[in-house]
This record gives sequence, C-alpha cells and structure tokens, in this order.
Amino acid sequence: MTGELVNLSGTDNKDEDTVDHSSESVVAGRYRLNDRSLALGAVTARHGHDDILDRSVLLVDVTDHVQSLGSDVDVDLVLDAARRAALVSDRRLVKLLDVGRDEEISYIVSEDPAGVPLSEIGLEHWTPRAVRAVLGELAIALEAARSRGVHHQQILADVVQLTPETPRLFGLGFLSVLMTGNTVDGDEACAVDATQLRALGSSLLAGSQRNVDPELAAVLDGDDEKFPTPASIAAALDPWDRDALTAVLTSSGLSGNRESTNQPASIPASDPSLIRTPTHSRFGPKSGPLTPPGTPPPAQPLPGTGTESPVTPRRVSSGVSLGAGAASLLSPVLPPAPETSAAVFAPVGAAAAGSVGVGAAGGVLGSSGSTARGGANAARGSGGSSGRGSKKSGSQFRVSSTLAVLVLVLGLTSLAGFWAFRTIGADLGPTHEVRSLRGQTSASVTEPDASSDDETSQAADYPPPAIASAQQLDPDGDDNEHPEWVDRGFDGDQQTFWATRIYATPNFGGYDRRGIGYAVELEEETLVSTVYLVTESNGGKYELRATTPDKPDGGTLLKSGAFEHDMTIQLDTPTETDSIVLWITELPEIDQGYGLRLAEISLS
Repeated sequence: MTGELVNLSGTDNKDEDTVDHSSESVVAGRYRLNDRSLALGAVTARHGHDDILDRSVLLVDVTDHVQSLGSDVDVDLVLDAARRAALVSDRRLVKLLDVGRDEEISYIVSEDPAGVPLSEIGLEHWTPRAVRAVLGELAIALEAARSRGVHHQQILADVVQLTPETPRLFGLGFLSVLMTGNTVDGDEACAVDATQLRALGSSLLAGSQRNVDPELAAVLDGDDEKFPTPASIAAALDPWDRDALTAVLTSSGLSGNRESTNQPASIPASDPSLIRTPTHSRFGPKSGPLTPPGTPPPAQPLPGTGTESPVTPRRVSSGVSLGAGAASLLSPVLPPAPETSAAVFAPVGAAAAGSVGVGAAGGVLGSSGSTARGGANAARGSGGSSGRGSKKSGSQFRVSSTLAVLVLVLGLTSLAGFWAFRTIGADLGPTHEVRSLRGQTSASVTEPDASSDDETSQAADYPPPAIASAQQLDPDGDDNEHPEWVDRGFDGDQQTFWATRIYATPNFGGYDRRGIGYAVELEEETLVSTVYLVTESNGGKYELRATTPDKPDGGTLLKSGAFEHDMTIQLDTPTETDSIVLWITELPEIDQGYGLRLAEISLS
C-alpha cells in the first residue's frame, strides 16, 4: 500500500487480542506508524515498525515539517543531505535506513536508538566522568562523519539519546538543513560542531563539579581556536570511561535497551540462555563429525549389497556426486569395484585417488540398485569382456562441465588473440592514399594523337619543374600563416604539412580579406602542365595562378575549384612560368573550425 499516510481502522477479527491500530498509518507500504512521537528539537519523529524487516524505526515527515512551519526550506536539499549522511557508519550515530518519497510525502527513516534523551536526565545525575564519556564518544562519531564530508550543526540535548553502551546522535547531516536551511560545509561546519559539542557538555555539568576534572574543565572553558574540531576535543579528553554512562541511567531511574543482549532489563545478563554460542554448536551434534543443517538422512542399504547398516553420507564442498559416467571415465585406470559399496557424495577427484569404490557411486542417495550397479557394469564393459558392457560404457560417457567450459574459454581467448594480432595497427596509416607525387604521370592510358605528340615534344624541350622555395601569403592580414612550416609543403614527406591558421568561419573569420595563399618559386622557368596536391581537407575554394607572390590574385588563372584529399590538377594549357601561387579564397572545414593543411605539392 502506497500513497499518503493511510489510516488503518483496525482488524475484522473480534477475537484477536492485539494492539489498537485505529491511530496507526502506513507510509511507503511498509512503515506502520503509531501515535507515539519523539521530539528532536523543533522536529518531531514518529515511532513505527518496518513490516518487511520486522524492526522498530523512527520516521521524520519532511514535507509535513516544512509545511507546518511555513518554511521555505528546499525539501530536495534535505533529502540529499540525508542520503549522504546514510553513507556514514558509526555505532554512536543513529543509522539512517531509508530516504524517499511516497506520492506527496517526503520522509527519512532511521533506526530506533531505544535510549533516553539527555534532556530528560536531571543535572544531579551527571558526573564529570559521565560528561567526559559523552563528549568523547560524540567527538569520535563527529570526526568519523567529517572524514566523509558530513557534519551535524544541530547538537542539542534533545537529539542525543543515552544508552548503557554509548550516546547515540540523531539527525546527522539533514537536521540542520531541515531546521534552518543551513548548507555550510567544510572547516566552518566542523568548527560549528566542535563549539556545539562543548556547549552541550557545559549544559550537563554544574559549575561546582568542573574543578573535579581539570582536563574536562579546560575543554569546556576553552575557545574555538584551541578546539576547532571534534578530533581535538577527543584528543584532549582521552581516555574516558563508558561505564559511567550506565551509572547515570541507574541513578536517574531510567534505562535504555542494551544492544549486546537485546533482552529486557529484568532478565539477568548471567542467564546461561543469553550466552552466545557458535552457530555450529547450536545446530551440530555434541560429538562426532559435523553434519550441517539440511543434510539428508543416511542412505538405506542398496538391494543385494549384503549389508544392513546404513552409511552416513559424506558431503563435500564441491557438491558433485560420483556417477556411473565418472566410473566409465576412470575404468581404464581403476579395477572393477564390488557392488556392495554404499553410495556416497564425493568429488570426481576423490574417485581418481582410489579412496572410494567406483562402481557403487552410480548416483545420489536413495537411487535404485540398478543405478548403483551401473558403474561396475560400465567399468567391466570398458575392458572388452562383452559387447553389451562396451555399449553401456559408451552410452554413459560424460564430459565434466568444468572441463568443457575451460576448453570453450580457451578457444575463445585464442580466437580473440588471433583476431587482435591480425587487426592491430590496421588503421594506423594515413587517412588518405600515400603515393609519390614527383614526376607522376597520368594513370589513364589513351591513344596517342597529334596534340599529345606535340605537347610531349614541346615538354621535352624544357627541364622538369623543380621547386626551389615556398612562402605563405597573407597580404590583407598580419602575414603570419605559419611561415615556419612552409618547407613542409614540398619536403616529400606526406606526414608533415604546412597549415593556415584556424578560423571560425570559411571567410577568414569575417575579416575583409581577398584570400591567403601558398607560393612556390621554381629553380628555373619551365613548362608546367600538371599540379599535384595532397591535403587533409574537402571543400572550400582555390585558384591556381601563374603569378608572383607580390600579386597573388593577379597573373594568369590556370585552374579553380574545391579542395580534395588527393588532387591531380591538369592545366587546360601548359604554361611556361617560374612561379605558381595556390590562392585560397574560401577555407575548407576541419575538426577545429576552418583552415587548410597542405601535406605536399608537386609539379610536372
């Protein structure tokens, strides 16, 4: 049952002698709340019972608290603080068990410490020894929480419950956020905890008793600079005596449930029934071998075995019974066993050692005599004494499941290793085809004609184009398009490149520029018919011009188009020149923005 606090109107069984449930309600379908409540400062927690785990709990209705006080505290912050506090585990801290929502209800569930609030204990019952123990225990708990980044900041007498073993602190992490909306953290929050802890000790101890314990008085009367953290308080009070807490409860006439026995105080702790004993001593026999709970009864004698006394089964950790199939596997190395052996539980390895008769281990306890004799028949059949025995041995041949799994894993591992060996490094090459560009001719073969013969004879009259130098061009900018990399554009290594600067837009970042370029100077004037480019870009626009670097957008326009990774630019008309400019009028897109990377340029 989920939803809002649901009222349970009792039971229909009139004869049932139970507690009146008329004032109970259920949250999240499991927390049954009664009419008892516990004041924790300005917050009220309701007592309840976890129907699923059968334990007592305390539940704080965060939504109801915020609405009743008209507070503007963020409920999500409160729940988040509680979730972080639930990660801290210390016996001095009341453990948070559940944080969640149930439709319109936001709640925090904790264990029920079953102690006595410090505010209910009169000052006349407190001694310096007891106050020292309370402060020391709480300081240890707060230091454990600080190490996880969680603080309390609402340490009041109402939120500390005293049990005979230790004080229990409620509301770690979330109580301060719920009451004040405080989200202070770090050293400032740690200092607040230390100050409030010392103030709590001062409120418990009358001034006349402080002189009894000078070390305690030094802590209570000290300042924040001397005791900035709970750890510093614990170090100053160490050691303390927790037995003094029991004396406080006894003198005040109040009591808290001891966690060590979980029994009412009226039952003496020395009762032998309360002495803890090992689990095996309660379930096992007083003497003889240990028989764990759930062990089946001894097996009855198998028909025809000639024995009347049952044999106690022997269980092992593997839980594998030695069957007829295992007997057939071991028959080449073990002699046939008599059929009079009793059935036992044993691992396969035990049978291999020869410590157990193989033939009788044909099945689990209670199996028929024919099953038990199957192992012996299989063993005899493997020796070739009869065709029937051989057939039975073959029909009951079994392979260990563990061996099959190991073989399968080994095969898959070998296959994966082979695949990795074949494929590793397959994609480590360049992203485009690497080929020699210098002196490259067209890959297409065409029938010779008169014009090609004329061009060939004409080219034979000129030396092959050879690049002497290069320079970057940025006439309308700062002339700083990586001039230190220009030699990489014609060094014959396609793993190096000249690159432009990277721009946010293809039109050079919106600046008023005609373009940028890369100019090559030839060793001498010659005839150029083809230009080869290797880039790492697609798109953009370029112009190939026969001009000088001082007039990059002038001269003769030889070719124009868009960039590709590998480009063979065949000029419409072979041109006689000693300088060519690659003029970029629009940048192609790259990973980081817009720019061009020129890995290689070559001419022919």
